[in-house]
Amino acid sequence: SSRFLNKVYSMVSENLDSISLKHYDEHQLDDNDKYIVSKMHTTIRNVTTHIENFEFSLAIGKIMEYADALQKYKGKSSRNKEVFGEAIKNLALMMLPFTPHLSEEIWHMIKCEGFASLQKWPAYHETKVDKRAEAAAMLVQATRNDIMEVLRLTKIEKPKIIRLFVAEKWKYDFIDMLKNEMNKTRNTGEILKALMSSDLKIYGNEISKIVPRLVNDETKIPKVLLGQEIEFHALNDASKDYEGEFKCSVEVIVAEKSKEAKAKHAFPYKAAILIE
Repeated sequence: SSRFLNKVYSMVSENLDSISLKHYDEHQLDDNDKYIVSKMHTTIRNVTTHIENFEFSLAIGKIMEYADALQKYKGKSSRNKEVFGEAIKNLALMMLPFTPHLSEEIWHMIKCEGFASLQKWPAYHETKVDKRAEAAAMLVQATRNDIMEVLRLTKIEKPKIIRLFVAEKWKYDFIDMLKNEMNKTRNTGEILKALMSSDLKIYGNEISKIVPRLVNDETKIPKVLLGQEIEFHALNDASKDYEGEFKCSVEVIVAEKSKEAKAKHAFPYKAAILIE
């Protein structure tokens, strides 16, 4: 749609000083940068496959999703100019079969050499796909949506403070072990027996309530288990963005360090939220 094309054009033309065509240093990338590099390669893979299968509308859908991720990335103060440059360059190349004029214009704007139409199709590198970085970015986005939902339900218009609780460490060990057991059996009794014969048995009361729920609904089990530390860092890094958006202070707390009853509700990949 023309709205999408205008959005892409503005994103590039208004951020030319944030674009560099030099190569980025992989050791200098933070989680947001790694996520964009990963998203870029996943998108190249998906778009290539869809085009080869003549699934053009699916290819366009993936390009739009990728452009949306770039739109959010450009708003981050810590964005990497080289990563953003490579990401925009590949966006122009992937859009080429669908919007040749705009692709050439972007190519020219960011000062790439020659013509976009004479370039090789972008290459996909499996090693650049970082499932953890993608999962961390999705956690940050999901938590933002959860904050919005809590604000809507509580009808709090001007929050003073938002507290985000990251789940207790044992819950990550529990999910890890549960996934292993579920690969062997779907029998709740057998799974519980295995869990209760481990160090986790001291949490037996809670585990016996959670297991049947998760075995019945696997969508509640995180696909990628990040661990407490990575979740804490991802949310803590995002707290400045949350503060800017919700205009209040945001604290990220590990559940073990809090006396709040709410902290007990935190689960891997699902922070508990308390808003005052």
